[in-house]
Amino acid sequence: MNDNLVTLCERFVDSRALLAGCFKWSSTTDQCLRASFMLKDDTYITESRILAIKDFLKKREGIFSSLRSHIEITLIVKMCQSPDYEEYYMKLKTVMEEFKMGWLFSDSYRVVTSMIIIENVEPKDYRHYIDKTRVIYEQMKRDHSWLTRDYDLIFAALLAVSDIEFNDILLEMDESFRILKQEFRSSRNQELSHILSLNLNSPGEKTQRFLEIHDLLKRNKIKVSRSYHLEVLAVLSLLDMDDLNIIDEVTQAEMYLNTYKEFRGWTMFQDERILYAIMLVIKANSHDSILIDNVLLYVILRMQRSRDAAAAAAAA
Repeated sequence: MNDNLVTLCERFVDSRALLAGCFKWSSTTDQCLRASFMLKDDTYITESRILAIKDFLKKREGIFSSLRSHIEITLIVKMCQSPDYEEYYMKLKTVMEEFKMGWLFSDSYRVVTSMIIIENVEPKDYRHYIDKTRVIYEQMKRDHSWLTRDYDLIFAALLAVSDIEFNDILLEMDESFRILKQEFRSSRNQELSHILSLNLNSPGEKTQRFLEIHDLLKRNKIKVSRSYHLEVLAVLSLLDMDDLNIIDEVTQAEMYLNTYKEFRGWTMFQDERILYAIMLVIKANSHDSILIDNVLLYVILRMQRSRDAAAAAAAA
């Protein structure tokens, strides 16, 4: 492994352990997904700071608040990374209130969308990007009304804060979706087309590269789930990496994680470990950490919702 990837793997393991100590009720999966945000050299994140912010939220938000449900650990990590976590909290509340006006969305998705806005634009521009997010989402609904759901609001915000022209965004989404629909049978093609639209290369080239990456990992017996791995693979396909480097780095990162008991056996199966290995390889080879983190926010929320739905069905 190259030095950068080794460093990220070490920080990932240490960050998961830190979160495990601060959130003893959380699952290993929850800890790992949130640890993926903590890989830069960030001096703000310490156990005492995490606990202080946890107490801060407890005093200001009721137990049923959207800021203390699925998103709480993620929010605490994000607040930790801000030099002034109280200011981050106030900005988040401001944008969340704006999104309530005439919008019927799940609170969890509104929280994540608000995070994307406040972390990518200046306060004076909030209104503009909230409106732009609204327009993009409504266009998604018009183009694919049967596929667009609450969680697509997150991608609408991602596309809104990008530097891509609005009309180009719509053309990219539509063309990428059309090609994927023809060549890749998946219920997640809408989400994949959104991620691929964040890069302005030819839609045909991008979708073909995604399909090549998907097949490449399968040929090398790297287990890839057809659920939440696909969104992460879409980000991987946007990177300028050759095939040999991808296989080598994913394999080595997965083997590194497997040396820790928290990442193997009944605690974690190989396909989940591979998901984290791919995330680490992307972080080691991309200059756009904001894009990656925001896609991970989406993946975290969808995985959490799926687990909750499965648990509810089992209890019924």
